[in-house]
Amino acid sequence: MVLLNAPCIFLIERLKNFMSFTFLQLKAIKSRGENLIVSASAGSGKTTVMIERVLSLIDEGESLENMVICTFTRSAASD
Repeated sequence: MVLLNAPCIFLIERLKNFMSFTFLQLKAIKSRGENLIVSASAGSGKTTVMIERVLSLIDEGESLENMVICTFTRSAASD
């Protein structure tokens, strides 16, 4: 039996999400060297993509101090 600690469970959940992204969502998450604006209809996963992109950048050593992250709803901001 393998016991998983909280960081392992977090990574597994991220991988599950990663596998369910569309091609264009993955492109937004993995795009580097340019600024992005993600515009899509309600419920399409914009906030999830934004969070995954930020986490991905942090994993690569980027600092939050170098990021400008904007959302236009209180619900998305709390995520």
